[in-house]
Amino acid sequence: MGSNYNLLGGPLGHSAREYLNYEERNIHVWGSTVTQTGFNLIGGLYSNGDVTFGDVCDMLQRLLMAPPIYPPDTQIKFALMALKSCPVPIDDLTGRPRTDFSNLEAFALTKRYDREVEWIRDCMGRDPRIGGALARPSDSSLIPVQQNGSPSHFVCLIKICYSTQGKIYEKVLEVAPLLIPSPIVNRKGPYRSTAAGTGNKTATRSDTTRKAVRERDSICRVTGAPVLPRMRGTNYTGFEVAHIFPLAWALQDHAPKFPSPIQPYLTIPKLADKPPNAFLLRADIHSQFDEYQFSAKPIYLPGAHNQTTLVWWLMRFERNGASSLPHRDQPDPNRLRRLYGPVTFNVQDFDFALMNHHFTVALNWHVLGFGRERE
Repeated sequence: MGSNYNLLGGPLGHSAREYLNYEERNIHVWGSTVTQTGFNLIGGLYSNGDVTFGDVCDMLQRLLMAPPIYPPDTQIKFALMALKSCPVPIDDLTGRPRTDFSNLEAFALTKRYDREVEWIRDCMGRDPRIGGALARPSDSSLIPVQQNGSPSHFVCLIKICYSTQGKIYEKVLEVAPLLIPSPIVNRKGPYRSTAAGTGNKTATRSDTTRKAVRERDSICRVTGAPVLPRMRGTNYTGFEVAHIFPLAWALQDHAPKFPSPIQPYLTIPKLADKPPNAFLLRADIHSQFDEYQFSAKPIYLPGAHNQTTLVWWLMRFERNGASSLPHRDQPDPNRLRRLYGPVTFNVQDFDFALMNHHFTVALNWHVLGFGRERE
């Protein structure tokens, strides 16, 4: 099936380390390529029954890329096929995913799309144990969660599209895709061993920014809990101004590692401590936000007169993650669990690109591959 390496040059096989997050997930996504160590675990997450196929495909789009043997502008597309039955893929002795998937069966969750039938047949021909139909990125149907507590497993088929010498080519990816690691591996910055304990030694918290964000928001943007006024001064106890992009990583020499829309905040580090990179949170939620245990995904909901409305839908990624998230144990198929807007508009609200990047980092920490290591 070809070589199987990630961006860091290491194998993606399951022998890398113990899989500690199996019980934190009820959705697992396996790669369609098979190596000597078995199927590749692309990632997984926990759902209350409100995650759609489109959500998962969007996550994969953020986490995977085609190998460098293809042109830089190569597009990567996904399809998910559900496994009807499979053994628990964890070896009781080693705690690692098992390599014996000899009895995999798949079944169709969505109708077939004529344009993709050949793709499906090709994949089924390469591995007769797998079959099924496509769930596309635009599929808004909910992923079913097993009622008996056993996780749902999906095989991710990957197709690449690229052009060369004026011709367009589409093919099923025969080798494992590359996993896109996040430069942010902690909130303390790349120089966490410094005496100050932060990457950006000159980073200071602006009182002007703190005051402006407090007045702009006046509520916890996640729970909606209001800050209470009083004659001697508003009571902000228990509320904190949270930075979306960590100040410790706001370093000019690291800016090229990050998406271009957020680079201006890093090339001029003082910009990272401005209202567009901050919002007001309850203190316990702030700590969970900093650990990327939850984040907010941008979603455009249909509105009147063919208009769409941008909302930031709150997502947690593990069964026991983000314990302070409101209504965390209830499904939210209508996307009602979302960030609250600011109370006033005295200063600019948080920047779209910064919050969108936070969501991608959260996926990298808690959804990609094996998830977080032992703490």
